[in-house]
This record gives sequence, C-alpha cells and structure tokens, in this order.
Amino acid sequence: MLTTKRTGRAVTVLAVALAAAACGSTTAAIPAESDDESLPGLSTTFSDVTYADDAAIVDAATVDRSIKSVDAADDGSMALTFDAGAEQIKGLRAGQAALFGRIGPRKVTGVSTVDGSVVVATADAPLSDVISDGTLAWTQHVGWADLPLAQLATGTEIAGLQLASVAVDGRPDLPPAALMDRTAKKDMELKFTGDVKGYEVEFELSPKSDRLEFELKAKRLNISFIAKGNISNFDHEARMVFDGGEGQLVESKAKGLKGEAEVTWAAFQTEDPTMDDDITAFELPLKLHLPFAVGPVPMTMTVKCNMRLAPAFKTSGGSSGGSFKFAYNSDHGFSSSGGSVNPAAKLIDLQADLGATPTVTAGMGPTGFAAGLEFPRLELSLGHPWFPDGVTTYYDLGLKKELDGILRPYVFLTLNQYTNGMYTPGTTLTADIPPCQRASVQISAIAGYKLSVLGMAEIQNNTILWEKTIDKFKDNKPCTLTGS
Repeated sequence: MLTTKRTGRAVTVLAVALAAAACGSTTAAIPAESDDESLPGLSTTFSDVTYADDAAIVDAATVDRSIKSVDAADDGSMALTFDAGAEQIKGLRAGQAALFGRIGPRKVTGVSTVDGSVVVATADAPLSDVISDGTLAWTQHVGWADLPLAQLATGTEIAGLQLASVAVDGRPDLPPAALMDRTAKKDMELKFTGDVKGYEVEFELSPKSDRLEFELKAKRLNISFIAKGNISNFDHEARMVFDGGEGQLVESKAKGLKGEAEVTWAAFQTEDPTMDDDITAFELPLKLHLPFAVGPVPMTMTVKCNMRLAPAFKTSGGSSGGSFKFAYNSDHGFSSSGGSVNPAAKLIDLQADLGATPTVTAGMGPTGFAAGLEFPRLELSLGHPWFPDGVTTYYDLGLKKELDGILRPYVFLTLNQYTNGMYTPGTTLTADIPPCQRASVQISAIAGYKLSVLGMAEIQNNTILWEKTIDKFKDNKPCTLTGS
C-alpha cells in the first residue's frame, strides 16, 4: 500500500480556475490558465464538455486545501482522507463517479467519518465516467532550458544514482541547493554517479536553449559502454473526444524531435554466465514529471530514459567492440477511434554510420553484444504525482523515493536506439558459408497504450510506428546463410 500525505501548498503543479458546478450535468468551456509554476509552452482546449449525470467535481483548490492523506493499494483502490469541513466532499456518496483535482477520476465506494475526518473510499474509474461529451486537447512545448532544474535531480535513489555535482558557467562543484528555484541555464551541467546492478554509472546532463546534451558511461569488469549526444526541444500534441459517455477518439504525437548520438562499446568474455549472458536493464535518473490540467482533469507527462545491456558470449575467446553514430528527425504518434490503433508517424531523416572506434566482434563461435537506449520515453497519465508530508518541491524530496504510484498511465511514445555487434563463424569444416562480422543500429518509434483508462475500447498493446535498421559488414561485404 502506498501512503502519502499532502500539505496545503500545491507542488509543481498547474492551478486551474474552475467554473464548473460541484455535481450534476454541466456544460463548461474552461480557460486553461496556469499559474507561475507551469511549464512555458502549454496550451489546452476544454470545449463543449458535458459531465455525466450525477458526476461530482472536486476542484484542485479543495483538494489542496482539505486533503490529509492518500492511501493507494495495489488493486487500484484508494482511500482519500479530507478535513470534515470541505464542502465539496460532504455530498459524495457510494456509487457516484467523481473527478478529484490532482488525483483524477474515481468511483466512490464508501464515505465514512473517522476521528473527525471524512474518508472517501474509491476505486479506479475511466475518464468517461465523468466526461460524457466534449473535446480535451493540448500542446506542450518541451524546452529543456525551461525545465525546473530540481526535476532533473528527481529519481536518483530509484535509479541507484546520486547527484554528484552541479556546475554553472564553468564553476564546478556547486551545492545541490543551487537547483532550488532555478530553471535550466546555458552552460549548466549536472552529473550523476553511482552503482547500478553491478555497473559504475556516470550520467551527465546539460540543458541548452534548443536541446539537452547528455553523456552516459556504464562500465564493469568486462563491459564499457558510452553514449554521447543530444535531444532537441520538441512539441507534444494530444486530443481526446467523448460522445455519449464513451471515448471516441484519442490522438497523441511527438513533433519535431531530433536526436544524435555516438555510442561506443567494448566487452569481453569472463567465463562467468552472469556476466557473459545476462541482460541488464536499468532506469536512468532522467524522470521528469510535467503535471498540467485540461479543464479540471489532472494530467502528467513524464519524460524518462531507460537502458539495456546484453552480452552474448557463449564460446571461449568472445569479445566485441566498436562504435556507431546516428542522427534522426522524426514526428511519431498514433490515433485510435475505438477498435484499432493507427500509426501517425513520419521519419523525416535518419543517418547512421560506424563511429571513430574500430568495430570488431569475434570468438570461437557465435558472439555478440548489444545495447539499447530508450530515450526519450514520454508517458501520459491521469493524475499528478504526490509527495510525503512536508515536501513542497522536487528538490525537497532529495534522495527519498518519490511517490508517483498514483499516476494511471494510458499512453507512451518512445524512441528506442539499439546498437549491436555480431560474429558467426560460418561452416568451418566445409567452408561453404564464410564467417560473418556485422554491426547494426536500429532506431524504432514505439507507441504503447491502455485506452480503457480513458473509457475507450479495451485496447492494451505496443505498436511499432516506424523502424529503420542499418547494417555494416566487414570489408563492406554483406554475408548471408547461403554464403553468397
């Protein structure tokens, strides 16, 4: 069970002025005006909206002012404890759908008074239980230099890393307190270090006006991996349409996303299966929660980075080393009108070639090494992240584990960069199939979705939006199983 407490102050969220009634069927066109804590570049639409009959709307101001705790269980149930004097809570009853600011849509399963407080027991509910008709849409420009730097430091304990240093304008070793109340500035660098699943990891981030520069180093006894590059600013666009209490359309797209990187690896066999064969996956400390509201509906876009390293040394003498550099320019997303998902994606440009380090994979038998970098991964969720009692900013959270288990994801869009070196010995006795030495980079845009959270048809899956693979062979001679 996840238990969090909330102070009266809003934390890193967007306040929305609500003109809707507390319950009943109401039509509203609410301007989505945000306070000074909002991320620049957000525009929203909340038009022609009719709430479901008997639905209750508990606005964000009431939640901020009156909620005392949130107890969320693994089965999706959630107990919300409010001050007894909260007027919008007094009329709630079992069986009613309610939209709670900061939390999202819930089905009320019980209301009781405990020690002078009102405890509202709730279960998961789709957004369509509250929104009968109307359109919700938004565009968020993600500018890396606009982000609160405190958010760049969140998630470090989850990833197993620590914020080691902050440098501004070439002045190193600033205290972490330098992150407080600052947005990303030119020539600022943040460095994270730590041990993650047996790897020594260094992760450096430097937000610029038009991009985020990064350098990732992960190494252990038999593996060294380096990825260095940048991700551009980009726009995220989304739209939802409801009709008659059902979700009719959802669209989500990342636009203008450009990236480039050079990855370099070196690995060798140790004769230890846990090092030679096991795939290692871990989350890096880039985990940016960008909360916003569309009308009274709380949403969060989370930007994440994940990594996987996969050696395949099954015969003696195995080793792999090399480098690949690549650059891409992509719009990618999808739309769904109920029963199917339709990719809406365009790969504008992709270039890839071997990097500066010689690329060689060899062994006495099939040998390989692969590394996957999933960056950026965009997740959309209902609700806002919550924090322990007394925490009012991401930085206050420090190295404590952030409590974002309340978020209910319904969509993700991700770019997966997968690089590998491979060697097969061919047929050594008959020599009719020569050895094959190959290096590859594969870039994929992928969408995932759980649209039942919105009240659409039960569609839960992953879809490849576009995928491109570039192979490089020794001496530029492609090899096949036929030897031709």
